[in-house]
Amino acid sequence: MTLQSSATLGPWIAAYVSATSGGGPELEADLRAWLHERLPGYMVPGAFRWLDALPVDANGKIDRKQLPPIAEPGALRPAPTPFRGPLEQEVALLFAELIGAADVGRDDDFFALGGHSLLAGRLVQRVRERLGRRITIADIFNKAQVHALAAFLSARDGSTEPAVPGPDLQECR
Repeated sequence: MTLQSSATLGPWIAAYVSATSGGGPELEADLRAWLHERLPGYMVPGAFRWLDALPVDANGKIDRKQLPPIAEPGALRPAPTPFRGPLEQEVALLFAELIGAADVGRDDDFFALGGHSLLAGRLVQRVRERLGRRITIADIFNKAQVHALAAFLSARDGSTEPAVPGPDLQECR
């Protein structure tokens, strides 16, 4: 795993993977799901690069200088899944604005698109400003997919109190 950076996303985690059966979208989805079960969302790599073998130096250690570049998260995404309501569409729009991703669909994950804790803080504020609802960063970590966050917001319709008490970002300025 490496820490990458770009002008659009800022810092994000990437992973190089060497697998005997090769890589591909199905294996990447399985690996991402496996990691999501074991790690907080912000620690799951935003992008993977599949290699036949990891390059090693004369001492048998991974030669980081020989690792090929990794595309930004979301650069090679499949077509987005259609929305099931205006709230999903609004949440996807917020994700897209903050992360700089195009064509965010209902199954897209905030962190897989390149989101991180600092952007999650901005998302909390945008949800409050645009949707009139208070949520916390923990809510975003627990409901990182567009449809999951939209369902969470819908279930709390009318509630302005966060599910997990946290600091009021207005008071932190």
